[in-house]
Amino acid sequence: MYLTYAEFTDKGGTELSEAAFSRYAYRAKAEIDRYTQGRITDGESEALKRCMIEVIDAFFKADEATENNVASVSNDGMSVAYRDMTCSQTELAQTVRRLVLAYLPEYCYRGVDDV
Repeated sequence: MYLTYAEFTDKGGTELSEAAFSRYAYRAKAEIDRYTQGRITDGESEALKRCMIEVIDAFFKADEATENNVASVSNDGMSVAYRDMTCSQTELAQTVRRLVLAYLPEYCYRGVDDV
């Protein structure tokens, strides 16, 4: 794991329980590894730790928004309408990508240098 719970709380991460942190940290690491194609071998860089904090916070905020996705409730016949969260998932993916590219550009290179 790139970041411990103690480091997360010391560096100002969202207030999460240690169990919730573990779940979000696993997701964040998987996304970072996906965008960097598994190139990170040293998990001690400050940029990597800050990126993990930002990605974990993005996942947490997205989950909070998803929990509040009820658009309307009708008691007569009990019906519940939900908001479309597809856009939010797309926005989350774009946010995570943007964060990884901003914090870890040296690991995200996929092409060839211009000549």
